Amino acid sequence: MKAALLDVSVLFALIYEQHERHRHVHAWFGENHRWGWATCAHNQLSVIRLLSSNFAADLNLTVPMAAALVRSLCSHPNHQYWNQEVVPSSAEAFQWDQVRGRNQLPDLFLLAIAVQNNGILVTLDRKIGIEGVTGARLENLVVL
Repeated sequence: MKAALLDVSVLFALIYEQHERHRHVHAWFGENHRWGWATCAHNQLSVIRLLSSNFAADLNLTVPMAAALVRSLCSHPNHQYWNQEVVPSSAEAFQWDQVRGRNQLPDLFLLAIAVQNNGILVTLDRKIGIEGVTGARLENLVVL
């Protein structure tokens, strides 16, 4: 198994116990974290934004509190931080004629980061197609 980059929805569900998929994501994480798991600036900042918003209003977290929570999670011994060296304007990382729509772009960006790091992207989104990312194969994507 390869290290897994958690997309925003998976990372949020892992942290936020009231998320409808929390148990499912937590179970997957419990079985797979030993292979390594990763975050990047995009998913960390997105989850900090979600945790400090109305999506998790019951937590009543400020931005600094949400950032501390994410920092604590990322101190896990199997965590890896993956740099975002994928350049969206480059013709190398993406097959733009295969992209199905603009809503797919953040997920394809994360998939490209996973491919670049010889890893997998773990997501809750069943609509992600690998065709838009150069070098992506089915084994680079896990849909929970």
